[in-house]
Amino acid sequence: MAATQEASAHEGAAQTLGSVSGCEVSALVSSKTRAPIVEPDAYSVIAPSCMIADALTKVLAQTKQTDSTYLRRFGATGLITSARSNELEAA
Repeated sequence: MAATQEASAHEGAAQTLGSVSGCEVSALVSSKTRAPIVEPDAYSVIAPSCMIADALTKVLAQTKQTDSTYLRRFGATGLITSARSNELEAA
C-alpha cells in the first residue's frame, strides 16, 4: 500500500466574528461585496498540500459549492458543516 500525503484546512466565520461600532465583522470577507461573511458555517478542504487546502477554504466559504470544478482541478475535497442544523455537506 502506497502512502499518500494530504493536508486539511478549516475555516469558519464563527472563529473570527466580532463587532466594531455596532457592525458585525469577520476575517472572512466576500470578494464580490467586500462584506464580512458572518454565517456560522465551517468550511474544510482536504487537498494535496496545506497551501492549496488553506487557499481553497476561503474560496469554498464564498462559493459554498462542494462539487465545483475548482476543487476537482486541485484534487481537493470540500466539506461544509452547517452550525444551524449540524448537517455536513460533502463532495
